[in-house]
Amino acid sequence: MIYYDCHTHSKRSDTKNIYSIDIRKETHVDHPFSIGIHPWFIEKENLNAQFEILKKGIANSNCVALGEIGLDRTIDLNIETQKKVLEKQLELINEFKVNTIIFHCVKAFSDIEVYLKKLPKSITLIFHDYNGNEQITNSLLKYNTFFSYGEKLFNESTSGFKSLSIIPKDRILLESDEKYLIEEVYQKSNISHSQLEKNFLNAFKKF
Repeated sequence: MIYYDCHTHSKRSDTKNIYSIDIRKETHVDHPFSIGIHPWFIEKENLNAQFEILKKGIANSNCVALGEIGLDRTIDLNIETQKKVLEKQLELINEFKVNTIIFHCVKAFSDIEVYLKKLPKSITLIFHDYNGNEQITNSLLKYNTFFSYGEKLFNESTSGFKSLSIIPKDRILLESDEKYLIEEVYQKSNISHSQLEKNFLNAFKKF
């Protein structure tokens, strides 16, 4: 059985997975990857260099998605700086023919939706480690959105877990991230392997 992992920090050869690059450490790998300037890792004094690294990464044939990118209202960096960096990254979509975006979004769904409304409808949106409530979920379902689950499957008290029941099964992806093995995440999911494979291939058109 093949496991499909849409967001991981481990380059495993025995699964189909998307390796998430930290641009502070890497520019590309010989493995399917995603790359973006994560809001946690924005370096205001070094932004031009970060964008040059990002552009080289997106242009690499192994790059299958832009991300993680997004907004996080729980960190010290002010939200206006985060928005400017997000906007500038989204401007790269047409130049580099980006098909898929992986979002990091913490307490900022209303902020991010402003940008979603402006994106081409053909773009696939993936919300990593999804933790939105039912109202947010219903709003995001209007777009070409996939909801990625990993850690939240292990905590039934989270908003993300409670929202699972209203998300169509063809909109769900699974991820290991840094805390679990993808095999463990699959065991917690009630979605068929064939459906998860189909979702993964639909979400990552360049894979």
